[in-house]
Amino acid sequence: MRLRLAFIFVTGVLTLPSACGRNNAEFAGFSVEPVSRKPILANPIADEQEIYETIFQYRLEREGFKGTLFLSINGKDPSDEFMRRFSRISRSLKKVSGSHYSAGFLLDRSTNKIGVELFINNLTWTWPNTADVRGGRYCGGRCLDSGIYRLRKQNGRWAVEEYQILGIA
Repeated sequence: MRLRLAFIFVTGVLTLPSACGRNNAEFAGFSVEPVSRKPILANPIADEQEIYETIFQYRLEREGFKGTLFLSINGKDPSDEFMRRFSRISRSLKKVSGSHYSAGFLLDRSTNKIGVELFINNLTWTWPNTADVRGGRYCGGRCLDSGIYRLRKQNGRWAVEEYQILGIA
């Protein structure tokens, strides 16, 4: 009987603070610091790749330049697998390594024609279903825009909600 009463007492002491909206540590007189929460993603690498693809699709829909577009992710070539995501696009898309700079112009290595680089850098998770990504467009000495893409995942798909331009040249 004593053991049962002790169990009921301990259980009541441990559950009473929760019922009153306080945690057990605060109830016992300890201070509790909030836990910093990072977004928990089911598959962060797949989500990153989907975000990159979404941004490039967004730019392709708005890009007026008709020549070759070169893609860059964090200053490097995208993988072959990533480039296959754009196989249905009729535009000329290449990895950034297929370009070079000459006399202030970004040129296609194979044709020596003027091109434009679309670049993505620094993905920052702001929540599991939102992200900010720095990126933009570079045309050698002719043009540049750089800013932050704000994306949100809704119904299982990523979408650019806003492109906040931070710099234009």
